[in-house]
Amino acid sequence: MIRGILMALALSGGVSVSFSSLADTFKVTSEVSLQGEVLGAPTFVIDTVKAEQMTLADKYQYSVKVSPHNAAQVSVDFSLSGEGYETASQAIVDLDKAALLNFGDQTFSFLINRVGD
Repeated sequence: MIRGILMALALSGGVSVSFSSLADTFKVTSEVSLQGEVLGAPTFVIDTVKAEQMTLADKYQYSVKVSPHNAAQVSVDFSLSGEGYETASQAIVDLDKAALLNFGDQTFSFLINRVGD
């Protein structure tokens, strides 16, 4: 339905749309550490329209959502909560390159690849 609406807008000249970005799929390799201890290192495949949520170390909730930013970068929305921690942030990271993000005693690393390229 949304694709039909966007197509109608694009045909009417109101919006320029790239349908390839609507269906992008990414492989996310990540690692989350707290106070130097690795809580988990999940690898998963995710579509741009969904957030991946999981439990790390049986007590922390971890969520990741990836959206295209441009041809070489993605926007990553991520959060970690539990045991008194509540972190939510967004970062622009390069595709196919490791990114390391530090927030006090929390460390997040991401390697994101577009699936099918």
